[in-house]
Amino acid sequence: MLHRTGKSCFGIIGGLGALGGADIFFKLVKSTPAYSGKEQFDLVFEQHPFEEGDAPGAANASPNARKLYVFDTIKGFEKRKVDAVILPCFIRHTFIDELKAEIKLPIVNIMEALRAHLQRRYAKARRLGVLTSSYVRKKRLFETYFDLQCHEMVYPRSEVQRNCLMEAIYGPHGIKAGQLQGESLDLLEKACRDLIDQGAEVIVPGFTEIPIVVDTLRERGIPIVDSNQVYAQYAVAYEGEAPAKAFKVGVVGGVGPGATVDFMNKIIRNTRAKRDQEHDRGRDTGYPIPPAQIRTCPI
Repeated sequence: MLHRTGKSCFGIIGGLGALGGADIFFKLVKSTPAYSGKEQFDLVFEQHPFEEGDAPGAANASPNARKLYVFDTIKGFEKRKVDAVILPCFIRHTFIDELKAEIKLPIVNIMEALRAHLQRRYAKARRLGVLTSSYVRKKRLFETYFDLQCHEMVYPRSEVQRNCLMEAIYGPHGIKAGQLQGESLDLLEKACRDLIDQGAEVIVPGFTEIPIVVDTLRERGIPIVDSNQVYAQYAVAYEGEAPAKAFKVGVVGGVGPGATVDFMNKIIRNTRAKRDQEHDRGRDTGYPIPPAQIRTCPI
């Protein structure tokens, strides 16, 4: 469990959203109930320049460079004895399952944090207005985590998405460029008004940059969630994940080769794998099987 009594350490990966990562860093420190410095979490903020390409966040953008950057940073965290990883970027959460398959450290999930918060604070809200990149929107990240029988996701209309929201974040006068007032805020407000016109009851940022200006948007009458604050508070209470411990089952063949083939076939059929890499690896001396992937099957 990640509590202050164990002097836990969070690794925060910056670089892909430097301002958003810094905002989460600040709110994480502010959310830690500590009376002295020794009660604070250890925090490692890894920030390196990252080239996002000509069209960051676009629907057809490639996430491959992003994946390698995050993977290499997490591997560095493993060597530094970090306890859990914080990913201040929604695009990164579209491939979080791929990361989990290759790393040892648990990742604090911002989508799970938002889902828990909205269930607790906005239980009656049915239409959620989502402000996120065209890439995240195409990947249906929010639809993956929210119960669509209880919630309807509302997005800005196409021209508003392109000319207002994406411009407010990625444009030359956008928030990523350090412009936290003026044109960027006006464009964001237009995107919010579009969602409200479509019946959105509460607006959920899908950019970690938007919470930096959330107070100003609220002053303008926008019912918007501070997703970075939600994420930080969720991380403070995070209890971690207990991965299943792998063990080996020795399969003795030769005596009954037909039975051996049948047994191995049933292991493969009952392994919860969507691709070859997720199957258990067979070895001459045994067959390592994570218990979470085994179901009883009569032989």
